[in-house]
Amino acid sequence: MERNLTIEELAKRSGVGRNQVGDIEAGRDVRVSTLIKVMRALSMVSNLEAAFPDVLPSSEAFNSRGELRQRARKPKE
Repeated sequence: MERNLTIEELAKRSGVGRNQVGDIEAGRDVRVSTLIKVMRALSMVSNLEAAFPDVLPSSEAFNSRGELRQRARKPKE
């Protein structure tokens, strides 16, 4: 890690298990609460704001394939 912390040190500082920190580092699935605890220990919680916008589209804005619907436009005359 770029902060020169071992997995054990980061696990202790964040209050999560050593395996959970290893899972995050390896890119495996972890609970959001675990990720937030580790990000707090690294003073990186503010980085979450970029990942979660304030306004999300409603489920009605998606088509059956899970893509955002596009508004139909009238042809220009």
